[in-house]
Amino acid sequence: MAYISRAITYIDMGNKDAALKDIEAALAIEPDNAEAIFRRGDIYRTSNDFARALPEYERALQLDSECAGAYVGRAAIRFGQGKYEDAVADYTKAIQADGRLAQVYKFRGYALLYLNRDDEAQRDLDRALPMAPRFKTEIDEVATLIKSKRK
Repeated sequence: MAYISRAITYIDMGNKDAALKDIEAALAIEPDNAEAIFRRGDIYRTSNDFARALPEYERALQLDSECAGAYVGRAAIRFGQGKYEDAVADYTKAIQADGRLAQVYKFRGYALLYLNRDDEAQRDLDRALPMAPRFKTEIDEVATLIKSKRK
């Protein structure tokens, strides 16, 4: 749908207000569009409005249980709340829906580190690197930071 495509462009440009208007226009035409609903959730989440974002992700997943973006968004909120087991579960579902998302392996790896599941975390972080070598420095720094906080 053209409104969603344009909304994604607006999001990439940092124009959340214009993106939200296009998402609302898309939903006026097709109220049960899971992608539009999860994108609205992303706009709320990136605006730190987690109370509004979470129900959007839940609704998108009710409509499309394979909506990787909704799992990723919900996992990000859970990760931020320190609910690492729940975040790992959502990241795992996102990977099952779309295993090509390097950042999902990366963030699941971070959550696993917080859970002291270092071997699993290392496998995920190693999986992310060939897909997105640009993550190497960040992964090394974040992994070291998480491990140092455990001591």
